[in-house]
Order: sequence, then structure tokens, then C-alpha cells
Amino acid sequence: MKLYEKLLIGGSPTSWLDGAAVEFAARLCQMYNDTIRVGILDALQIGPYMETLEKVEDMMSGVRSSAGAPFQALLVLEGLHKSLVLYLWLSYRLPVAFYQSEEAYALKERTEKALEWCLQNMSTRVRDRRPASFELRTGSEDEDGVEYRRTPAARSQEQSGRELGVKYAKLVNAERRSARG
Repeated sequence: MKLYEKLLIGGSPTSWLDGAAVEFAARLCQMYNDTIRVGILDALQIGPYMETLEKVEDMMSGVRSSAGAPFQALLVLEGLHKSLVLYLWLSYRLPVAFYQSEEAYALKERTEKALEWCLQNMSTRVRDRRPASFELRTGSEDEDGVEYRRTPAARSQEQSGRELGVKYAKLVNAERRSARG
């Protein structure tokens, strides 16, 4: 690879701390070095990306049971989405080599729908849970006569100025007494 291409891939929008993302980027580089033309489906053959997407789509259609699966599939689908974004980013910079941008965009849309389904399925499970009470009472004011929210009384400016003057006078008198004795 030329220096420009190495710098381009090094500056690409990918998480270099994520092992799967680094593996996918390495696969793209290897395919680019070998054949110069990188197909998206060929690049996605490593890892569980396509298999997980198909499983989630089966769950979405009701063919498969979705018990506990959305949480497990969420991380893999996020990795797939990041990989597709990387491929699309490279397709804008090297369009001859990364030529299947339309297929990658269609896969990205499928992945986004699957991600949305997983998140919705997880949030409905969270919504069905009963929140913890921690033994705290949240009764209203009518039940126990205690006011939980206090609204400050409107004070006139004259009254607050008077109170400030009294405090100042007490402070001056205390200073005078301490200076005498």
C-alpha cells in the first residue's frame, strides 16, 4: 500500500480499540492489497456479522424466539454498523476499490432497522419491570400534611434591606465590643 492509502485508513472513522473493528479494517487492507477491488459481502465473511443480522431479522418477522437475544445481538450489530460506515467512508475516498457502496448502504439500513428493533425490544422489557421503591414514601401533601416542595415567599425589597441593615449593625456592635475588651 502507498503511504497515502495507509494514512487514509489510519485516519478513518473506526474504533482502533475494538478488536473486531481492527480485524475488519485489516481484512479490508488485505483485500485491497490482494485484488484492489473490495466487495462488501466478501469483507463481511469474517466474524458473526451477517449471521447475527439474519437471526435478528428472523426474530423481527417472528420466525425465531427472541428471548434474551436482543441484548446479545446488540453489540454484534453495532460492530456491523461501524464496519459498514467504514466501508462507506472508504468508498467515498477510493470509489474504484470500494465499489459496492449501494450494497453497503442497503446493508446499513437493514442493520439500523435491526438495531432499532433490538433497542425497542429491550426498552419494553425494562418498561415492564417494577421500579425499586427503596422503602421511600412518596405520598402527597394531602396524605400526611407535610409540604414536600417549598415555594419561597415573595419578600419585599424593603424588608430584605431592613434585615440586611440589622445584620450589619449586629456585626459592627460585635466588632466594637471585641475591640474594647
